Amino acid sequence: MEFKMYSVILLTLTGILQSCIDSRNADFEPSPTLITLDLTRDIEFKNAQLDDLADHLEVIQLETTPESILRSIRAEFSENYILCLSGVRALLFNRQGHFLGSMKRTGIGADEYWDSNRWAIDETNNRIYTYNPYNSKLIRYYLDRRQVEDAFSTETNGSLQEMIVLNKDSIFAIRHVNRIFPYQYYYLSPEGHLLDGKSWDTTHYTHSNTSSSPFLQIDHKNRIIFQPSDTDTIFEIRGVIDHPLIAFKKKKYSNFGKKETIQHIYLKGLDLHRNAILHMVQEERITDGPVVVTSKPMDQFLFRYHAGINEIEKFDTISFNFQGLELNLSEHYFRVSGINSFYISIPINDILEKCEDFLNTNPEPDKAAQVQALQASLDINSNPLLITGRWKW
Repeated sequence: MEFKMYSVILLTLTGILQSCIDSRNADFEPSPTLITLDLTRDIEFKNAQLDDLADHLEVIQLETTPESILRSIRAEFSENYILCLSGVRALLFNRQGHFLGSMKRTGIGADEYWDSNRWAIDETNNRIYTYNPYNSKLIRYYLDRRQVEDAFSTETNGSLQEMIVLNKDSIFAIRHVNRIFPYQYYYLSPEGHLLDGKSWDTTHYTHSNTSSSPFLQIDHKNRIIFQPSDTDTIFEIRGVIDHPLIAFKKKKYSNFGKKETIQHIYLKGLDLHRNAILHMVQEERITDGPVVVTSKPMDQFLFRYHAGINEIEKFDTISFNFQGLELNLSEHYFRVSGINSFYISIPINDILEKCEDFLNTNPEPDKAAQVQALQASLDINSNPLLITGRWKW
């Protein structure tokens, strides 16, 4: 009898404990409903150290040789490689910054490597893929030799905008069509054959009138996240079924003659619970009819959204201590380098100017000596510095 009583008590406690665990987890389970983030309301600015927002931080000095000089960087990252595009060149480095060589050309013209949005690194199969919009070819390279293996015509009937390698058998690609059916997406074989696809109407979502490239990422659960370049909504693509996840409310700016102010919101990372990192850039444009005469970025902010507590944080200054020198990373553009990962490219000249400004403030002798040592170690002709990391929640 006593044993049965203990069994009943134990079962009751187990049930209560399980319900507590379930209710705790329920707060962080993704809801099928669309979350709308109101970025028009007043949100208090915060200042933060990068270490508070991200971990796995790496500072990578890319090797500078006569063959590897870069002035600006757009990069594709894999676990062991960095593919850097600068102007009309595509250069391969390892994650320690050592220069491995240039991608061999196929001979179709100077703009062959212009657009980094069409590159995908597949370390598993020792391949790099790129799509060339000028001849509608999917080009496959040997990763270790950086040589062209083959080129294929894709069965997509148009130019691709973005692509990622899903696994050794398939590539996921996005194509912009028109304003009536803005996007089509495809699953392709590594030889360009169409495995599956769908036309996707995004016209009923809020449009932002941006001219940027769409955002595309895949996470460790094989969830494909997509933000079209002309909408204020982030989608999850499940098979060939789209599902809206997050939408934005943001201030609308009126045109004043030829001068207009536009806000762009870019997704920088999204985890399984819809915690998000967003980057807003406010841009001023002078237009002459349909032509943009001048365009300059103004204010830019980083937002962090906590889905579990439905809270938005807005950061004005994000600082990073680099060998005694405090860098304001908000002056630079955070770019996506993988699942919830980012990189920032900082020209060496900018760091040298910060060194000079700091030394002009008459700092303490030990801090001045540290920054002077950093200043002496930098060469203005060196490649930009890369800072990479992963957002933490």
